[in-house]
Amino acid sequence: MIVARFILLCFLSASLVYAATFDTYYSTDRPDAPQAPAPKAPFSVNTPAPSAPQTPSVSRQPAQTPARVQPRQEPISREPFRTRKTVLSAAPHGVFGLKGDFLLHASVGFSSLAREARVDTRNTGESVYYRPTNDYMGVANGSTLTHNDDDTKWRYQVGIGYQLPNDGNFWYFDYAYDADETRELDCSFAWSLPSLAIANTIPYIKFGANIGFGDSQKYAPSSFGVLLGVGGYNYLNDAKSFRLEYGVDYSRTEWLPIRHNYGNEEWIDDLWHIYLGAAYRF
Repeated sequence: MIVARFILLCFLSASLVYAATFDTYYSTDRPDAPQAPAPKAPFSVNTPAPSAPQTPSVSRQPAQTPARVQPRQEPISREPFRTRKTVLSAAPHGVFGLKGDFLLHASVGFSSLAREARVDTRNTGESVYYRPTNDYMGVANGSTLTHNDDDTKWRYQVGIGYQLPNDGNFWYFDYAYDADETRELDCSFAWSLPSLAIANTIPYIKFGANIGFGDSQKYAPSSFGVLLGVGGYNYLNDAKSFRLEYGVDYSRTEWLPIRHNYGNEEWIDDLWHIYLGAAYRF
């Protein structure tokens, strides 16, 4: 009895599902389904066949129009694919959606270095020297020894950048090299000010950071710093593809500790960099 009820319930459920399916299938844009002719009454066994065919009088009910099913509203856009392709093809060109131009530049200048070297010594009695210039600092007796070093040297710099159109802001990634074989990687952002141009000179304000690589450390990072600068550029041709750049930067750099038997040595640099260079914009 329980099995029979279960089978009956399955048939009822299936009939509801298929009824809903067919109701959706016959949508409003299809013609009405044709009406099947009414079945004729069967002949009785005891009644002889009529001599002439008779048309039975059957009352026909007017055809009923199936219920109109409202189309399901979908949140997905139904615009043709060609329209979407046109929208995508109209997207701006550039890097990460930013429309602009690449820059290649090189500069030469000189930098003025002011360094403070400090050693927190242990009481070992050893003589302490500032190694770059071999200057005597004192004896390691548990005190803090300091030394100041000032130096001016040539600095060469090359890099690649990216600038927004209409003399917009630009970025630079530079490799710098100076006379004592100290290498540096700079990343800077320049806020261009074309509205404040003076005599075809477009000024900018620059912010950035750098990583240094001392010669004794090979390619292991040995210093980290931040920089702030001001500068300007002038175009050298009407197409604005070549320009002259110049400016001055200030950076403050802290070196990683140099470990000795008598204590750790630390350097802090204040550096002014004046440069003149050229850039190609494409």
